[in-house]
Amino acid sequence: LGAALTRDDRIDGGDGIDTVTLDGDYDLVLGQATLTHVEILSLGAGHDYGLKTADGVVEAGTLMAIDGSALGAGDTLSFDGSNEYDGAFSVTCLAGVVDFTGGKGDDVVVAPLGVVAGSHFDGGGGYDQLDLYMQSSGESFSFDATLLVDMDAIKLFDGSVISMTLADDVVGAHQLMSIDASESGQIVFDGTAETDGRYA
Repeated sequence: LGAALTRDDRIDGGDGIDTVTLDGDYDLVLGQATLTHVEILSLGAGHDYGLKTADGVVEAGTLMAIDGSALGAGDTLSFDGSNEYDGAFSVTCLAGVVDFTGGKGDDVVVAPLGVVAGSHFDGGGGYDQLDLYMQSSGESFSFDATLLVDMDAIKLFDGSVISMTLADDVVGAHQLMSIDASESGQIVFDGTAETDGRYA
């Protein structure tokens, strides 16, 4: 669709796994009827995307994949799915800066090349997870609320001897965050700054 999609357009993917590809700069609110039965929203490289969805863009109990894997180092994605009540999003981001806000579903952010500086992930409601892939051994990460808010789990993949430090404001008061390193190597985890949340 290039840069031509508007809120007033009507796209119904019907049965099967259907993809809509955008390839242009966007500042767009997707209405409930703009996309129907669309499972994948793919974003072309070389552009900045500002996208917000109304409730109902994702069908109840299903997931829409936002594929930002083509975005380059100079590209940005700001995605606001906070209106979504009973569906969920999966967002894949590589080199671009991503500002993601989820809805009430169980959202997943996939970072195959690690977290890009300047990104921000707000899970919203539901059980929300960051899938973080290591590119080498000995990597170090320090996370605070400028990066992670209302995320319930971090799952690590690949790499070894990973050092991770989380600030006090990453886990909400009386909330629990799961750190899963079962798919990676040794992890050195420092959550000592946390005062009112828990880790598992």
